[in-house]
Amino acid sequence: DSNNDTPNSIRARLLIAADGANSQIVKRLQVPQTKRSYDRQSIICTVSLQHRPGLKRNVAYQKFVRGGPIALLPTWGGIPVNSGSSASGNAGNNEDFYGNIVWSTTPTKAARLLALPSPRFLEELNRELQNGPTSSQPSGLPLLDSLVKFAGEGLALKAWNEPNGAFSTPPVISDLVSKRYGPMELKLSQCHTYHPHPRVALIGDAGHTFHPMAGQGLNLGLSDVESLCANLQKAQTGGMELNTFLQEWDRERLVESTAIMGGIQVLHGFFSVAGNQELPAALELPIGWVRSLGMNGIQSLGVVRKGLARLAAGVGPRV
Repeated sequence: DSNNDTPNSIRARLLIAADGANSQIVKRLQVPQTKRSYDRQSIICTVSLQHRPGLKRNVAYQKFVRGGPIALLPTWGGIPVNSGSSASGNAGNNEDFYGNIVWSTTPTKAARLLALPSPRFLEELNRELQNGPTSSQPSGLPLLDSLVKFAGEGLALKAWNEPNGAFSTPPVISDLVSKRYGPMELKLSQCHTYHPHPRVALIGDAGHTFHPMAGQGLNLGLSDVESLCANLQKAQTGGMELNTFLQEWDRERLVESTAIMGGIQVLHGFFSVAGNQELPAALELPIGWVRSLGMNGIQSLGVVRKGLARLAAGVGPRV
């Protein structure tokens, strides 16, 4: 009660900490954590999308560009924009398709993007999202060129131009309908346990945070909730204390979150090669080709691509 200085006490059989990355419960309990910075920052904004035949509201896009990925995430429903002005001054276009942009990049580029006028920001955003694959310059290593470079580019160009394939280009961004928020520093954090007290369970960002690449933060948090509910129900059905199976739940969640974090870290490492000052320039191009070949190979193998998509969506087999 804000009008009463007397502290209130609430008793419960179980405290579920779902209070985010800066969890006060984690701090109060002094839960040990592993933390590191990705040396990347993100910019977030809401945009309107140009209509085109077949444009769907339920498709998310993510494109890997130099410095980090750009995610275009659909929003639910439409908000008329013809009744007022937008962030870039364009109004009256009657569009009702919207998305949220999460652009992860280096701190230097994030600062530059935030300083751009809205029309220039939109121009650069569309250029990055709409540009298709291009041919790289020869490296002087004919064998590597033939085995990796051309194979990767062939797969990429095939997918890009396939009329009815799984690949589709992102929609054109027509306007900014919010301010640009950021820069937000991207960090990895992992609590060493999600069950730090007999009556406490940590879920979602309170227990783990990592790079937004592939959008796994929300999915992992939902999996935390699903698994926790199943274990609580098992205890309740058996007439036992609610926390009976929390150690088992803790081990399961730590294994799954660590595996996903490891996969995200590998992807981040591969896509952070460009511009890495510690990497010899001679290695940057070949590593880029190998990275492209791997990603384009997955794109071309429907079974593998669909399996990874199901796993990312949280409907595949558990780790």
